[in-house]
Amino acid sequence: MSYEIILIGLAAASALTSLATEAVKKILDEVGATYKSNILAAIVSIIVTVGICAGYIVYTSIAVTPQLIVAVIAMVVLSWIGAMVGYDKVIQTIKQLATTTTTEAIAEAVEALTVDAELDDLTVTALKEYAESRNINIEGLSKKADIIAAIQSANEG
Repeated sequence: MSYEIILIGLAAASALTSLATEAVKKILDEVGATYKSNILAAIVSIIVTVGICAGYIVYTSIAVTPQLIVAVIAMVVLSWIGAMVGYDKVIQTIKQLATTTTTEAIAEAVEALTVDAELDDLTVTALKEYAESRNINIEGLSKKADIIAAIQSANEG
């Protein structure tokens, strides 16, 4: 398998694993069954990824080699991790977006990018004034890089 095919397969397997895992969770929740989310994601990942790879093998009539087996195992593990981590991050992002208007989020992102780009152009004195105007503690910092790092840290927090 080429790297491109592996990456396409991984993307498909990750997306399908996440969707299938959430669908199975909803069904199990409705019937009141108990389950371990990570184990469920692992089982779904194995089924989906092996199915995708088997379809590819049959479609292209390629030989099953040790390298192919390693690629399939790697895809199973990576799609499992994606199913465990990906959905939670998507929900977290949606909740954050729900509490912030799109315009505010875009403005904050643009301001953060602009500030980071402009900080390098400022002198140490100007950086100190900037930090003071925004109540950012830079006490004891004298190097430009340290002051910029403190400002960026305060802007992120």
